[in-house]
Amino acid sequence: MRLRPFVTLSYGHARTSISYLSLDIYPEDLDVRDRDRSRTNSFGVKIGAGWEYRPGFTLEPFLGVAYSHIEYLYDFNTRFMREVIELFPELDRDAYNTTVDLYSVSSGLRHSLDYPLGPGLLGFDLQYVYQFSRPWRSKSRLVDFSVHSSFLGTTLDYELPTGLNLLDRELSIKPFASRTDLFGDFNKGMQLHHFYEFGMNLILDVGPFRNLFSRISLGGSYITGENFHGWKFGLTFI
Repeated sequence: MRLRPFVTLSYGHARTSISYLSLDIYPEDLDVRDRDRSRTNSFGVKIGAGWEYRPGFTLEPFLGVAYSHIEYLYDFNTRFMREVIELFPELDRDAYNTTVDLYSVSSGLRHSLDYPLGPGLLGFDLQYVYQFSRPWRSKSRLVDFSVHSSFLGTTLDYELPTGLNLLDRELSIKPFASRTDLFGDFNKGMQLHHFYEFGMNLILDVGPFRNLFSRISLGGSYITGENFHGWKFGLTFI
């Protein structure tokens, strides 16, 4: 069977929040916590092709690039940390309240299983991704690192025709839930082990376009994990 190319454009936003107890140096710090937060905005493009090697079984290799802007915000609520910053004020900009711009390159493989169930199509996906990230700009003078990480994700979805038409084209919905486990530097350096994603795709059958794409999928999702949450939007031409 022929390859089915696809292109995905995505935007995501995530926030983290972690509180830290101070050292037992000052009695007034015993019930006070410093707060470490971050905000991340990411834009990505992914291209690939699906090969249905037998009915209902599809392999999809893909490549992706992404740009991320990360803003770090630290609340110095304890006396100990305030005195540290007073002694070394450059640490505020270099290590605590700073920004980092990252570029990422990824490659991966997804295996999809689709099974007719009732009026719709039940799907189960298993996906592996390797990602390399590196900063190219930052307020901090200390930022110089490379990130090698991998991700293993499982997704359960159900595509259901709505019986509705949009621009004289058939419209379907595809709710999904997924879990992603993180390995490598994301796991070790950032102490992020897994996250969950819950969302919905709207799929419009548009017919063949230059023998390349026949469907458009517009989706949104909510992401939650250890000390962080966020959301993501994606537009895919299939």
